[in-house]
Amino acid sequence: MSNRVGIMPEALYRYYVYPEVRDYNVVKGRTNAPRVLLERDVSFLLQKCGSISSNTIEWLINVYLQENIDVFNLVLSNRDDSRQKIEDIYFILSSTPCRMAMRLGARGKYTYLCDWLLHQNILEDEQIFNKCCEIFGIICAVPEKIPNGGNADYFRFLIKLYDFWDDYDSKQIVEKNLMNCARNSLLLQNCDFYYYKFNADIVELLLRENYKEACRK
Repeated sequence: MSNRVGIMPEALYRYYVYPEVRDYNVVKGRTNAPRVLLERDVSFLLQKCGSISSNTIEWLINVYLQENIDVFNLVLSNRDDSRQKIEDIYFILSSTPCRMAMRLGARGKYTYLCDWLLHQNILEDEQIFNKCCEIFGIICAVPEKIPNGGNADYFRFLIKLYDFWDDYDSKQIVEKNLMNCARNSLLLQNCDFYYYKFNADIVELLLRENYKEACRK
């Protein structure tokens, strides 16, 4: 392969085997590279051929998705703090090409990111919390719990996740988990999904056993 692209085999080998290579550790710009390459390839083919076959599109998307995995591995192994890593992951997954690929059935490729995200301090920063919820919504993954949070935190996560969920046909999965979570409060046993959804602030307070504040609302 190296002969075809004009790279010396030894240099190519060192680049992939040794992650401490300086170029390999440069995240800035790398997060955007797969999308730029995909758009460039599509533009080139359209200019030269006038159209692109479905098989070629599928192949280009698969290459793009695999490139993203390489970028995610680079992001997670980088020395940046978790906030910046979450920002980088969000930047990639929320891009238009990636959202389209998710809708075409590629969600399973990135579910391994979910466990890492849940074990970060996502409850300490509202902006990061929202981005994590949106990432889960793009991937269409429902966590069973928030490892460093309680029922109220999990309920708040599910409320956000419901709004970001990117597959209408499977949204009932989020509804079911949300109802099961809310019913951890004895006062909410007989309520339906729409009560939980449209009175989310009250439900969260009840799950935190903050009854006085819930009554004020």
